[in-house]
Amino acid sequence: MLLIDILHLQSSLFYYIFIHILIFVIFAKKSMAARFKNTIGLIILIVIGIIGVFYFLVSLAEEDIHMLAERALQETIIEDYHVRSNTKPIYSRPGGRKIKNYQIETEKGIETFSFKDSIYEYRANQLVTQYLLAEYSPINPDMFMAIFNEKMKKNGITDSMGIIYRYKGQPQYSNNDSLSPRTAYCTTIQFLDARETVSVQAWVNYNIWTIIKYIPLLMIFYVVCVLGVFMLLILIYTYYKNKKCNAKDNFIAAEVKAPESGGEVAEGNIRLEDIILDTNKTKAYMGSKELDISKQAFQLLLLFQKRSEHFVSRDEIKKGLWANEYEALDEMNLDRRVDSSINRLRKALQDYPQYKIERIRGVGYQLVVNSNLGKNGSVSQIDHYKIIVEKISNRLRNCFKRL
Repeated sequence: MLLIDILHLQSSLFYYIFIHILIFVIFAKKSMAARFKNTIGLIILIVIGIIGVFYFLVSLAEEDIHMLAERALQETIIEDYHVRSNTKPIYSRPGGRKIKNYQIETEKGIETFSFKDSIYEYRANQLVTQYLLAEYSPINPDMFMAIFNEKMKKNGITDSMGIIYRYKGQPQYSNNDSLSPRTAYCTTIQFLDARETVSVQAWVNYNIWTIIKYIPLLMIFYVVCVLGVFMLLILIYTYYKNKKCNAKDNFIAAEVKAPESGGEVAEGNIRLEDIILDTNKTKAYMGSKELDISKQAFQLLLLFQKRSEHFVSRDEIKKGLWANEYEALDEMNLDRRVDSSINRLRKALQDYPQYKIERIRGVGYQLVVNSNLGKNGSVSQIDHYKIIVEKISNRLRNCFKRL
């Protein structure tokens, strides 16, 4: 129960962090969000790489464990056979005469065994002997298990394991186990006799520590070196990228030459409070940061700057932005364009709460500037999160109203 509670706590914590990251990415300033996304992407890439490498190493270790289990089972079959047949164990034997048929004389008469392919005579003798021993001296699953367990211990594997012995389809289990665990590795079924009526199978339920024990140290060293080089390249890339971005910001700041308060601006630039409008390049800057606005939004800012108290009527917006099309377009089409341009400009200024475009019904729009909310066109981190909370609250309130 404690493990389940911990897992629930971890999942809830992950969900909480994920929601806050998502809110930050959606509402945060674009520059901050872009850097945050790059950082998250880098972290995800590193985590995926580590998981992939770990999975590769675990796969290699599991293959070694499986091969050891298969080999231990083969050796156990040979040793058990010689114990039951009272012969000397031979794990390998040189080739001899190959036969395809083998005959024995029993109480029932002469019995012939035919093989699909020709096999060595000593191997045919083993298969026929296993067939006879299954009736007179069958395999004891517990004794067979003891031999198998001893061979696995020699290889450093001491986890739970078992043997499944089948004779004519009827299974018997070592230690009276009825089933092997679902997580256990089961070896291939080995048929022991000429009629394929006798078979054995082993299972090993190894844990993560056994897997780690079989991960090659040289491979771990190699992977650590590769990850170290990869991280070094990422750090170098990040360093030069940040250096390039800082140089670009400094160049923009020097080009705009926006003073802290009042004063002259560079030729071709127009000041709208803390916003600098570069008429030569049709770009707008808040301090040293370039605003992401369209050409029409830029022209709209120029209109607000030129008018007394930053007030512009709807008709002035229509004539100022679409002078060539003013006579040709109908009133409804022009109204839609005005609304669209105002909304785009509001979206561009949404991270700067000191700038608000207020609608004066039936007359026009006014750009209201409250310099107390920000400095140099920026907003503090606390105020920024207050704006986020306010937006979320408004959206939730609207959703509940609809319900």
